[in-house]
Amino acid sequence: MSVPIRMGKTEIGTMFLLSMVFLAAVLAVLGVVYSDNWAKGGVGVAVIIAILLYWSITKEGKSLTP
Repeated sequence: MSVPIRMGKTEIGTMFLLSMVFLAAVLAVLGVVYSDNWAKGGVGVAVIIAILLYWSITKEGKSLTP
């Protein structure tokens, strides 16, 4: 018997944030191993997206508290 899990914007944002961090780590390894500038640029983009996601998640959490 499966139980449905309700996920809000914060949970989905956190999962996406973790996937961005994982993507940045993989691209960093590929950029170092193959000396690929595209991978190094992808790391920067993934880190920027992760920072913006973290900022929006924490901003949303603070706005909900009175």
